[in-house]
Amino acid sequence: MSSASSEARLETSAPPSVEGLGGGRQWRRRARTRAKLLAATRNLVAERGLAAVTMADVTAAAELATGTIYNYFPSLEDLLSTLVYAEIDSVGDRLDRVAQFTDDPAEIYAASLRLLVRHALSDPLWGRIYVKLGVAHPIVVEVLGPRCRRDLERGVKAGRLDVVDLDLAVICTFGAQASAINLVNSGEGREELAEHFAEHMLRMVGVSVEDAREIVSRPLPGLD
Repeated sequence: MSSASSEARLETSAPPSVEGLGGGRQWRRRARTRAKLLAATRNLVAERGLAAVTMADVTAAAELATGTIYNYFPSLEDLLSTLVYAEIDSVGDRLDRVAQFTDDPAEIYAASLRLLVRHALSDPLWGRIYVKLGVAHPIVVEVLGPRCRRDLERGVKAGRLDVVDLDLAVICTFGAQASAINLVNSGEGREELAEHFAEHMLRMVGVSVEDAREIVSRPLPGLD
Protein backbone atom coordinates (compact mmCIF):
# COMPACT_ATOMS: atom_id res chain seq x y z
CA MET A 1 0.00 0.00 0.00
CA SER A 2 1.36 3.43 -0.93
CA SER A 3 2.03 6.19 1.60
CA ALA A 4 -0.53 8.44 -0.08
CA SER A 5 -3.28 5.89 0.38
CA SER A 6 -2.17 5.35 3.95
CA GLU A 7 -2.80 9.01 4.67
CA ALA A 8 -6.34 8.71 3.40
CA ARG A 9 -7.15 5.62 5.42
CA LEU A 10 -6.19 6.65 8.95
CA GLU A 11 -8.42 4.88 11.43
CA THR A 12 -10.85 6.79 13.63
CA SER A 13 -10.80 4.73 16.82
CA ALA A 14 -8.64 5.69 19.78
CA PRO A 15 -5.08 4.33 19.40
CA PRO A 16 -3.93 1.42 21.51
CA SER A 17 -1.95 2.23 24.63
CA VAL A 18 1.04 0.48 26.12
CA GLU A 19 -1.12 -0.93 28.89
CA GLY A 20 -1.12 -4.68 29.07
CA LEU A 21 2.39 -4.96 27.66
CA GLY A 22 3.84 -6.18 30.93
CA GLY A 23 5.18 -4.53 34.05
CA GLY A 24 8.43 -3.33 35.51
CA ARG A 25 11.57 -2.94 33.44
CA GLN A 26 10.14 -4.61 30.32
CA TRP A 27 7.09 -2.36 30.30
CA ARG A 28 9.25 0.76 30.68
CA ARG A 29 11.56 -0.34 27.89
CA ARG A 30 8.67 -0.97 25.52
CA ALA A 31 7.05 2.35 26.46
CA ARG A 32 10.30 4.19 25.71
CA THR A 33 10.70 2.47 22.37
CA ARG A 34 7.12 3.22 21.40
CA ALA A 35 7.55 6.87 22.37
CA LYS A 36 10.78 7.01 20.37
CA LEU A 37 9.00 5.70 17.28
CA LEU A 38 6.21 8.24 17.62
CA ALA A 39 8.71 11.08 18.13
CA ALA A 40 10.58 10.02 14.99
CA THR A 41 7.30 9.89 13.08
CA ARG A 42 6.37 13.35 14.29
CA ASN A 43 9.68 14.80 13.13
CA LEU A 44 9.44 13.14 9.73
CA VAL A 45 5.89 14.35 9.20
CA ALA A 46 6.96 17.87 10.15
CA GLU A 47 9.75 17.71 7.58
CA ARG A 48 8.07 15.84 4.70
CA GLY A 49 4.32 15.66 5.26
CA LEU A 50 2.17 12.63 6.01
CA ALA A 51 2.26 11.13 2.52
CA ALA A 52 6.06 10.97 2.36
CA VAL A 53 6.64 8.91 5.52
CA THR A 54 7.35 5.17 5.42
CA MET A 55 7.85 2.55 8.11
CA ALA A 56 11.48 2.15 7.02
CA ASP A 57 12.07 5.90 7.35
CA VAL A 58 10.69 5.91 10.89
CA THR A 59 12.78 2.92 11.95
CA ALA A 60 15.94 4.53 10.59
CA ALA A 61 15.19 7.91 12.17
CA ALA A 62 14.56 6.23 15.53
CA GLU A 63 17.84 4.31 15.13
CA LEU A 64 16.19 0.98 15.77
CA ALA A 65 16.67 -2.41 14.17
CA THR A 66 14.75 -3.17 10.99
CA GLY A 67 11.41 -4.75 11.82
CA THR A 68 11.26 -3.42 15.39
CA ILE A 69 8.50 -1.01 14.49
CA TYR A 70 6.12 -3.86 13.62
CA ASN A 71 6.18 -5.03 17.23
CA TYR A 72 4.43 -1.78 18.12
CA PHE A 73 2.55 -0.71 15.00
CA PRO A 74 1.45 -3.42 12.56
CA SER A 75 1.00 -0.99 9.67
CA LEU A 76 1.72 2.54 8.52
CA GLU A 77 -1.97 3.35 8.85
CA ASP A 78 -1.89 2.31 12.51
CA LEU A 79 1.24 4.35 13.19
CA LEU A 80 -0.11 7.52 11.58
CA SER A 81 -3.53 7.05 13.17
CA THR A 82 -1.94 6.81 16.61
CA LEU A 83 0.08 9.96 16.02
CA VAL A 84 -2.81 11.94 14.58
CA TYR A 85 -5.28 10.90 17.27
CA ALA A 86 -2.83 11.95 19.98
CA GLU A 87 -2.22 15.31 18.29
CA ILE A 88 -5.90 16.15 17.81
CA ASP A 89 -7.07 14.75 21.16
CA SER A 90 -4.50 16.76 23.14
CA VAL A 91 -5.95 19.94 21.65
CA GLY A 92 -9.46 18.71 22.43
CA ASP A 93 -8.52 18.51 26.10
CA ARG A 94 -7.31 22.10 26.02
CA LEU A 95 -10.58 23.21 24.43
CA ASP A 96 -12.47 21.61 27.31
CA ARG A 97 -10.47 23.70 29.76
CA VAL A 98 -11.39 26.90 27.92
CA ALA A 99 -14.99 26.52 29.10
CA GLN A 100 -13.83 26.50 32.71
CA PHE A 101 -12.53 30.06 32.91
CA THR A 102 -15.58 32.05 31.77
CA ASP A 103 -19.37 31.90 31.77
CA ASP A 104 -19.67 33.91 28.55
CA PRO A 105 -20.52 31.49 25.69
CA ALA A 106 -19.30 34.01 23.10
CA GLU A 107 -15.93 34.19 24.80
CA ILE A 108 -15.73 30.40 24.99
CA TYR A 109 -16.41 30.09 21.26
CA ALA A 110 -13.86 32.77 20.40
CA ALA A 111 -11.24 31.47 22.81
CA SER A 112 -11.42 27.99 21.30
CA LEU A 113 -10.84 29.41 17.82
CA ARG A 114 -7.96 31.55 19.01
CA LEU A 115 -6.39 28.61 20.77
CA LEU A 116 -6.46 26.42 17.65
CA VAL A 117 -4.85 29.07 15.44
CA ARG A 118 -2.25 29.85 18.08
CA HIS A 119 -1.51 26.15 18.39
CA ALA A 120 -0.88 25.97 14.65
CA LEU A 121 1.44 28.96 14.92
CA SER A 122 3.46 27.42 17.74
CA ASP A 123 3.36 23.84 16.43
CA PRO A 124 3.57 23.77 12.60
CA LEU A 125 3.35 19.97 12.57
CA TRP A 126 -0.09 20.08 14.19
CA GLY A 127 -1.25 22.67 11.69
CA ARG A 128 -0.10 20.60 8.73
CA ILE A 129 -1.75 17.49 10.12
CA TYR A 130 -5.03 19.33 10.67
CA VAL A 131 -5.18 20.70 7.14
CA LYS A 132 -4.02 17.47 5.47
CA LEU A 133 -6.66 15.44 7.30
CA GLY A 134 -9.44 17.77 6.20
CA VAL A 135 -12.42 18.98 8.18
CA ALA A 136 -14.48 15.88 7.32
CA HIS A 137 -11.89 13.36 8.48
CA PRO A 138 -13.34 10.94 11.08
CA ILE A 139 -10.72 11.79 13.71
CA VAL A 140 -11.33 15.53 13.41
CA VAL A 141 -15.10 15.06 13.42
CA GLU A 142 -14.99 12.64 16.36
CA VAL A 143 -12.70 14.70 18.59
CA LEU A 144 -13.40 18.33 17.71
CA GLY A 145 -16.90 18.22 16.21
CA PRO A 146 -18.85 17.70 19.45
CA ARG A 147 -16.89 20.46 21.16
CA CYS A 148 -17.67 22.99 18.43
CA ARG A 149 -21.35 22.08 18.51
CA ARG A 150 -21.39 22.30 22.32
CA ASP A 151 -19.95 25.82 22.30
CA LEU A 152 -22.38 27.04 19.66
CA GLU A 153 -25.38 25.47 21.42
CA ARG A 154 -24.45 27.13 24.69
CA GLY A 155 -24.27 30.50 22.96
CA VAL A 156 -27.64 30.06 21.25
CA LYS A 157 -29.38 28.92 24.44
CA ALA A 158 -27.95 31.87 26.36
CA GLY A 159 -29.07 34.27 23.67
CA ARG A 160 -25.45 35.29 23.12
CA LEU A 161 -25.09 33.89 19.60
CA ASP A 162 -27.53 34.10 16.71
CA VAL A 163 -27.40 30.88 14.66
CA VAL A 164 -30.12 29.99 12.15
CA ASP A 165 -28.84 26.47 11.38
CA LEU A 166 -26.58 24.80 13.95
CA ASP A 167 -25.31 22.11 11.59
CA LEU A 168 -24.37 24.71 9.01
CA ALA A 169 -22.69 26.86 11.66
CA VAL A 170 -20.52 23.91 12.73
CA ILE A 171 -19.53 23.23 9.12
CA CYS A 172 -18.74 26.89 8.49
CA THR A 173 -16.64 27.04 11.65
CA PHE A 174 -14.65 23.95 10.66
CA GLY A 175 -14.11 25.18 7.11
CA ALA A 176 -13.01 28.63 8.18
CA GLN A 177 -10.77 27.15 10.86
CA ALA A 178 -8.99 24.93 8.34
CA SER A 179 -8.54 27.89 5.98
CA ALA A 180 -7.05 30.04 8.75
CA ILE A 181 -4.66 27.26 9.75
CA ASN A 182 -3.74 26.73 6.10
CA LEU A 183 -2.82 30.40 5.99
CA VAL A 184 -0.52 29.76 8.94
CA ASN A 185 1.02 26.81 7.10
CA SER A 186 1.69 28.96 4.04
CA GLY A 187 4.01 31.17 6.05
CA GLU A 188 1.56 34.08 6.15
CA GLY A 189 0.62 33.40 9.76
CA ARG A 190 1.16 36.06 12.37
CA GLU A 191 0.29 36.26 16.04
CA GLU A 192 -2.66 38.63 15.59
CA LEU A 193 -4.20 36.28 13.04
CA ALA A 194 -5.81 34.26 15.85
CA GLU A 195 -7.63 37.30 17.20
CA HIS A 196 -8.64 38.61 13.78
CA PHE A 197 -10.03 35.23 12.80
CA ALA A 198 -12.01 34.83 16.04
CA GLU A 199 -13.42 38.35 15.68
CA HIS A 200 -14.73 37.63 12.19
CA MET A 201 -16.24 34.33 13.32
CA LEU A 202 -18.02 36.01 16.23
CA ARG A 203 -19.55 38.49 13.80
CA MET A 204 -20.69 35.55 11.66
CA VAL A 205 -22.73 34.22 14.59
CA GLY A 206 -24.39 37.54 15.38
CA VAL A 207 -22.01 39.33 17.77
CA SER A 208 -21.65 43.08 17.14
CA VAL A 209 -18.39 44.52 15.82
CA GLU A 210 -17.61 46.33 19.06
CA ASP A 211 -18.45 43.37 21.26
CA ALA A 212 -16.51 40.93 19.11
CA ARG A 213 -13.41 43.12 19.17
CA GLU A 214 -13.58 43.45 22.94
CA ILE A 215 -14.06 39.69 23.43
CA VAL A 216 -11.01 38.71 21.40
CA SER A 217 -8.87 41.22 23.29
CA ARG A 218 -9.41 39.30 26.54
CA PRO A 219 -6.55 37.11 27.78
CA LEU A 220 -6.66 33.32 27.69
CA PRO A 221 -6.04 32.57 31.38
CA GLY A 222 -3.77 29.60 31.90
CA LEU A 223 -3.67 28.83 28.19
CA ASP A 224 -1.19 31.34 26.77
